[in-house]
Amino acid sequence: MRAATADDDHAVGEEEEGGMCVICYAARSVTVQLVHANETSHECVCVGCSDILKARGDPCPVCRVVIIVRVRSYFKSI
Repeated sequence: MRAATADDDHAVGEEEEGGMCVICYAARSVTVQLVHANETSHECVCVGCSDILKARGDPCPVCRVVIIVRVRSYFKSI
């Protein structure tokens, strides 16, 4: 097994920014930001998975905090 390098860390970050839903791992063009009562949010799921989270009343898949509102994002800033 080889040692991890700084380049490895960068590659992981690029994958995370690539727009993969943390639930279904599908690439997405329309993303949903999950906003929490503690003034934090995570843009981490696709619309379909966001709809499922809302219907079930599930917490944020990243931090497990209650979701108070979902915000759909159609454009990614560069």
